[in-house]
Amino acid sequence: MQQAHAQDVGTLRGKVIDADRQAAVGVLLGLKGTTHGATTDNEGAFVLKAPAGSYTLTVQALGAEKREQAVTIEPGRTTTIATIVLRQSSAELDAVTVTGQKINKYARKQSGEFVSRLPISNLENAQTYSVVTKELLQDQVVTNTSDALYNAPGVSGVSRSGGSGGTGLQVRLRGFTSSTSLRNGLQTAQLTLSDPQLTERIEVVKGPNGTLYGTTGGPGGLINRVTKRPYRAFGGEVSYTGGSWDQQRATLDINTPLLRDSSLLVRVNAVVAGERSFQDAGQARSYLLAPSVTYLVNDRLSVDLDVELYNTRFNNTSYSLGNALFAAETRNQAGVVTTPQGFLYNKKFSELSQYINFDRSYTTNDFQTTQNVYNVFGRINYKLAPGWQSQTLYSLGNADYLSRTLTLGLLPSTVRSATDNAQFDPAATRIQRTGGYIPSNFSNVQVQQNFIGDFKIGTLRNRMVVGLDHSRWFTLDNRVSGTTYVDDPTALTAAAATTTFALNQPDADYDASVNRTFNLQSFDNAIAGKARSRFNRRFYNSAAYVSDVLNVTESLLLSAGVRFDYFKVGEASNFTKYNQVAWSPKFGVVYQVLRDRLSVYGNYQNGFTNNQPQTVVSSAGVTTTTDYKPTQTIQWEGGLKLDMFQGRATANVSYYAIRQNDILRADPASTTANPLPNIQDDSRNSKGVDLELVVNPVPGLNLFGGYSYNQSRYLETNEGKTPEQAPQHVANFWLSYRLSGGSPLNGLGLGVGGNYSSDIYANAANTLIIDGYKIFNASIFYEVGRLRFTVKGNNLADERYWIGTTSLVPQTPRQFLGSVAVRF
Repeated sequence: MQQAHAQDVGTLRGKVIDADRQAAVGVLLGLKGTTHGATTDNEGAFVLKAPAGSYTLTVQALGAEKREQAVTIEPGRTTTIATIVLRQSSAELDAVTVTGQKINKYARKQSGEFVSRLPISNLENAQTYSVVTKELLQDQVVTNTSDALYNAPGVSGVSRSGGSGGTGLQVRLRGFTSSTSLRNGLQTAQLTLSDPQLTERIEVVKGPNGTLYGTTGGPGGLINRVTKRPYRAFGGEVSYTGGSWDQQRATLDINTPLLRDSSLLVRVNAVVAGERSFQDAGQARSYLLAPSVTYLVNDRLSVDLDVELYNTRFNNTSYSLGNALFAAETRNQAGVVTTPQGFLYNKKFSELSQYINFDRSYTTNDFQTTQNVYNVFGRINYKLAPGWQSQTLYSLGNADYLSRTLTLGLLPSTVRSATDNAQFDPAATRIQRTGGYIPSNFSNVQVQQNFIGDFKIGTLRNRMVVGLDHSRWFTLDNRVSGTTYVDDPTALTAAAATTTFALNQPDADYDASVNRTFNLQSFDNAIAGKARSRFNRRFYNSAAYVSDVLNVTESLLLSAGVRFDYFKVGEASNFTKYNQVAWSPKFGVVYQVLRDRLSVYGNYQNGFTNNQPQTVVSSAGVTTTTDYKPTQTIQWEGGLKLDMFQGRATANVSYYAIRQNDILRADPASTTANPLPNIQDDSRNSKGVDLELVVNPVPGLNLFGGYSYNQSRYLETNEGKTPEQAPQHVANFWLSYRLSGGSPLNGLGLGVGGNYSSDIYANAANTLIIDGYKIFNASIFYEVGRLRFTVKGNNLADERYWIGTTSLVPQTPRQFLGSVAVRF
C-alpha cells in the first residue's frame, strides 16, 4: 500500500544476479499498484525513481513466476537494497526468487569485470568483443575447450601448440595467432590445457590489447576464460555423457553456503573423462577438481579464492610436410634443375591427403603426453569510499609436462627431370616416424592491484582504473637432443633411417609389416643413451597503466588509456639477457544514438611483442650483438552495437585495419654471418569486417551467430602474399528452439549449428593451400523438471579435414553423444 506525498521523490537502486552470480539482464521490476518501474541493464543494475513511501516491489523475468518484497523509498535519498538473486528453484532467497527461462540466454556481455576493468556496459565500450556463455556450451554438449572456442565469431584454426615440452591451445583471430592462457583476467602457465566444465564464459576481445594486458594474447586479440564462482544458495548439477569411441564423461557442480548468513560460500566442480581415438590407436584421459570459496566479510569487503587441479594424458601425433613437397623449381645458370618442383606446389593438401589412410594412427595407446596443472586465483575487493574500489588480484599457474610426441614425416617418391618435375607416385610415397621427449615445467606468478573509480568531474561522470601489474615466468626442460627415429633408433639421419610405411597402409598391424615393435618401452630404450639438453628461462614484467572513460554528455563518451611495460630476461639458457620497455596507448569514442539501445563507436588500439637481441659471428670470426625494439601493432576500428527489445536482440558489426611494424627478418643482403643477421623493417597488415548476432525473437528460440571477413598481406618480405593460416572467410552459428507454454511437448527442443572456414595458405610464399572446412552439428533435447536429456551429432556430414600448416592433425569425423543432466 502506497503511503507517500507526490512532491517527495526518492530513488531505489539495486542489482539482480542469476544463480551463478552473473548479471541478470532484462528483468522487470515495479512498485505494485503504481506505474513506476525499471528494467535491469547489461550489468544487472536498476534505478527506480518514485514518490517517497512504503511499497511492495515486484520482480519478474519474462515467463517467470512473479515475486514480491517490501521496500521503503525515502524522500530525497537513494536507497540501495540487497542484491536480488535469481535461481532455478521455488525456494526463496533474500526474500526474492524468480523462476523462468532467461531472456536471450546466449547474450551476456559484461564489459566491466575483465574486458575494460571499468563499470561500463557493452554499449559504452569502444572495443569489439564476443562472449561465449556456459548456456551455449551446455546446449551443445561441449566436452572439450577446442569445441568451445569455435563458438566465438572470427575464431578459426583451434589447435594444440607446443614449445619446450609444453602444450596449450592457440587460435587464429583477425589474421594473427592468439594464445588462450588468460584465466579470470590473469596469466596461467604460458602453455596449458583446461576443461570446459569450469567455464562460466569465454571472452574474446578483438584487436591488440596492450594497454590493459601487455603482450598477452596476440595482435588479433586475446581470449579470457572466466571460471564459475560460488553464489548465495544451495544448488548444482550432475551429468553423464557417453558416445562414439567409448567416450565417457561424468561431471559434478555443487554449491552451498556454509554459514547461516550466507557470508561464506563454497562451490566445487569435478570431472572424470576418457575416450578412445577415432583412429586404430590412441586414447585420452582427464580429471578435474576445482574448489572455489567466497567470503563476504561485510558490505565493503569480499575475498575470493579458487584452485584448479587438472590432469590429462593424450596421444600427441601430427603429420609433417617437408619443404620439398611444395617447393618451387630452381635452376642453375646452365638451366639444369637444382631443386625440382614439389608435387604440391600451388596445389591443395587434399591432393595428397586423399591417399592417406584416415583411420591409421601409427602409434600405440601408451605413447602419450601427460600434463599436470594447478592454478590458484585470489581476489580481494574493498570499497574504499563511495565511488572508489580497490581490487587486488593474484594468480599462480603451474604445469608439469612429460611430452612424448610422434611425428609422421611424409617422404615423397617422385620421378623428376628437366621436363617432368613432379610426377607423383602415391604408391611409392612413404611415412617415417620420429619421436620427441621433453620433460618440462612452466610456471607463472602474477600480482595486480587496481583502483577503480566512478565519480564526477564537475557535472561530468568519469570512470577510471589505475593499475600496477607484476609477472614472472619460469620454464625448465631437459629434452632429448637430436632426432629419434623410432623404427631405426641408431640412425643419425633421415637417410640412414630406412624403415618406413606406405602412405595408405593396408595392413592392420603395420608394425608387424616392417618387422618392428613400437611402444612406450621400445621408445624409452631408444632414448636411453641419448644426450640431454637442459634449458632454463626466467622472464619478468612490471607495468603501470591507467584507463579512463568520460561522459561528455549522457550519450557521448570519450576514452583514453596508456600503459608502461618494463620487460626483463634473467637467467636463460638459450636467451640473451636483456631488458626492454614499451608504451601502449589507446583511444576511443562512443556515441549512443539511442541510449542503452544503439551506439556507434571507434577506437585506436596498440600492442607490442618483445624482441631479444641477436648475436652473430662473421666469417672473420667477429662477434657482434644487436639490440632491437619491440614489434608494434596498431589498430583503427569503427563499428555499431545494438541491444534492443529488452535484451532480446543484440548485434555488433565493425570494420578494422591493423598494421604490424618493426618485424624482424633475416638480412637478404648478408651471406657472411652465422646466423644471418636480422633487420627490423618488415611489416604486414590485416583488414576486415566482424559481424555478430545474438537474438531471442520469441520465447524458446535462441540464435547465436557470427561472420568474419579478413584480408591479410605481407608488405615487405613476400610482398603481397597472405600470411599463413589466415582464412578470408570464417562463420559460425547455433540455433536452438524449445517448446514451452501449453504445448503437450513442453520441454522438447532442437538445436542446429555449424562452422565454416575458407582455405588457408600453409606458408608465407603461398605455395601450399590447406583446404577449408564446413562442419554441421545438431541436437535433440528434452527438459522435464530438473532433468535434461540430449542426443547430439557432431560433424554430421562426416567431413575429413585437417588443422595446421606444415604440421597437420586430422580432425574428428562424425560423432554421436548422449547426455543426461540433473539439477538440484
